[in-house]
Amino acid sequence: MNLNLVDKAVMYFNPEAGLRRSVARAAINISGSNQHRYAAGQYSRKRDDRNATTIGGDALTGQYMVRIRARSRAQYRDHELAKRMVDLWVHHLIGKGVTVTFLETDGVTARMAAKQNELFAEWANSPLCDSTGLASLAGLLALAVTMLVRDGEVLIRKIWVHRDHPDFKKMKVPLKLQVLEPDFLDEGKNGEGENGNPIVMGVEFDKRFPDVRVAYWIFDSHPNESSWKNWSGRSQSRRVPADEIVHMFVRDRNTSRGVSWFHPVLDSLQDLKEYLDALRMKAKIEACFSIVLTSQSSVQGAPGGDTQKQEYLEDYEEISPGIVRYARPGDTVQTVDPSNSSGHSMLVQTLVRLAAIGIGLTYDQAYSDLTGANYSSLRSGKMEFNRGVGQKQNVNIRPGVELVAGWFVEAANLAGQIKSGSYKAEATFDPPDLVDPLKDGAAIRANLEMGLATFTESLAADGKNFEQHMDAIAVESVSLKKRFGDEVQHPFIQTLMAKVMAAAKASQDGNPEDDDEATPPQRKKKAA
Repeated sequence: MNLNLVDKAVMYFNPEAGLRRSVARAAINISGSNQHRYAAGQYSRKRDDRNATTIGGDALTGQYMVRIRARSRAQYRDHELAKRMVDLWVHHLIGKGVTVTFLETDGVTARMAAKQNELFAEWANSPLCDSTGLASLAGLLALAVTMLVRDGEVLIRKIWVHRDHPDFKKMKVPLKLQVLEPDFLDEGKNGEGENGNPIVMGVEFDKRFPDVRVAYWIFDSHPNESSWKNWSGRSQSRRVPADEIVHMFVRDRNTSRGVSWFHPVLDSLQDLKEYLDALRMKAKIEACFSIVLTSQSSVQGAPGGDTQKQEYLEDYEEISPGIVRYARPGDTVQTVDPSNSSGHSMLVQTLVRLAAIGIGLTYDQAYSDLTGANYSSLRSGKMEFNRGVGQKQNVNIRPGVELVAGWFVEAANLAGQIKSGSYKAEATFDPPDLVDPLKDGAAIRANLEMGLATFTESLAADGKNFEQHMDAIAVESVSLKKRFGDEVQHPFIQTLMAKVMAAAKASQDGNPEDDDEATPPQRKKKAA
């Protein structure tokens, strides 16, 4: 606040009065200015913990990313609820696996697409697709999603299988995938590369097009691995072209790296763990029963010396069930029976709900608690959750899976298994489980009959491809007739034929169009 001439004069002749005058004027200014501010934007002591900052996304991520990742892994190792949360996301995002279907497109005939599907199914269902030889593609994707949720990001690297590799002769398509923890990406690599490209936390961008990723700086092994794996060059990251890496993470602002999905719930999980530990100790104390003996007689002067003194004390050292013991004259016995308290379940449920909400799950999923749940409440919660699952599948997982399909076609073409490198791949995921198959199935059928959904969309929502599904039904229909006779029809074909016959019959029974005197159908009376 600027002082005018009067303020300066008063301050000069009477500093105390001048100070009171300046404080009063400052209060008036603040009071007037508060009328023209957002309440959420004002400074006050009660809002100092809002952790507000305008720091850039990458600067904020780089400062806390590693520490949050380490704490999330600790919770995943030691906290039952944290592990279940990760497992739930893996179950819903990947489930039994992801189906990749190659379709007919420009330059790809139906026969070529069928060959691509055959080769990919053989490769994806074999552990040979894994660089470690331990998992199929479904297992690799489950591992990748585990790292995505727990660590915030994951890398999938393309590995070409050369002739000197032990598995080369076993594979029709010489391609393997390597799933890497984010620790392999050198977050300390920052600045400008030798080619002039900017590098941010191990991710190299094109200097002409700052949003285009051109390379990743990857360690050959985990930088903090055991000493027995300390081969040369471990601490030196190497440049890997970006077209050989799938980088999965949830983008928050315009960040280059991802942060663990646990970052908003770590405090709630830790509070819950400490609270449950305290409840366990409290339960142990409440289970105890003891007595306090107050004796007014002198034990020191008891006849027989120390031996009798010891026997006198041991009389009350243990309490047995059903015991009847008489106290000596002057002795007072008090029982210590800790009170048993209740009401803790509400706080535990609140902490679990906060943790579940923060990571995108429902309470009944995270805590396996269906108390008071009914069809309506479960379906309402699952509808919102299924939308979140579909959004993450389409935004964060589908692009990476389809990029892997492109790597596969490239490798198969180079190996001479297919004649073209062109392809069109479509990834479909496991369908969400129905709360009540009878009711939900009726709703799906109603949407189909009213034209609100197509059969292709319904099959895609169920994790199936329309063309492949129809071909499978045709094969089953031929097999049924071959085994049981021509009069046996596939249930789906039988349903379609019944619909056609019912529609034809309704058309024949209808009123002629030229009959203007046709009476409208009368409403039938309900039977008593």
